[in-house]
Amino acid sequence: MRYIFSRYALWFNKKYQRKGHLFGGPYRQSVCLDPTYLLAASVYIHLNPVRAGLVKDPTKYRWSSWSLYCKDEPAQSFVDPGPVLELLDKDKIQASRQYELILREGAGLKQDNLFEKKGTVEKFCFMLEEMFPSIFKRIARAWASSPGEKNTDSEPNPVEKLSKEFKDMPASRNTATKQARRYIVEQLLARGFQKSEIAARLGVSRKTIYNILNSE
Repeated sequence: MRYIFSRYALWFNKKYQRKGHLFGGPYRQSVCLDPTYLLAASVYIHLNPVRAGLVKDPTKYRWSSWSLYCKDEPAQSFVDPGPVLELLDKDKIQASRQYELILREGAGLKQDNLFEKKGTVEKFCFMLEEMFPSIFKRIARAWASSPGEKNTDSEPNPVEKLSKEFKDMPASRNTATKQARRYIVEQLLARGFQKSEIAARLGVSRKTIYNILNSE
């Protein structure tokens, strides 16, 4: 996606003789650290047209992939809704019904813009959890009991988990540690936090954050 956006921006700027970011900022990505975040992120993306004021009903946006998630017999596509729908139900039709319900109900929530507020998707996830507690608790239990996973009832949320991992890292200048520290900072940036906010959360100076991002 980063390659596609970058190439298109270069072409567009050259054609119309302009400079700067075309999509409002550089491409960012963040890891989904648990399945409830994955579900919330998927719904959040499908609600982008509503949040942008393009449509009032998320199913009315022509370029959306919502139909792949909600229709019984969707059109052929390279997009695979399976990993998200399987979180809701093993039966695809039942899963589609639940996803559509979450999508339509989620459209009524007041949401922040991802590029203007910190932790926007996390907040949206919490809002959906309050709206559909049984669904999100069931997903969390299934993930906690899956092979190789431990119970996460008392674990911190993903942002707190990243912060704790950073603080627990031993003081070292080896390459692996530098890469791990940079990865955590980049994940927090991708989730909408400013450098000053990340510094405060991790207990380091803003200069340290810049040094981490610029390290090889």
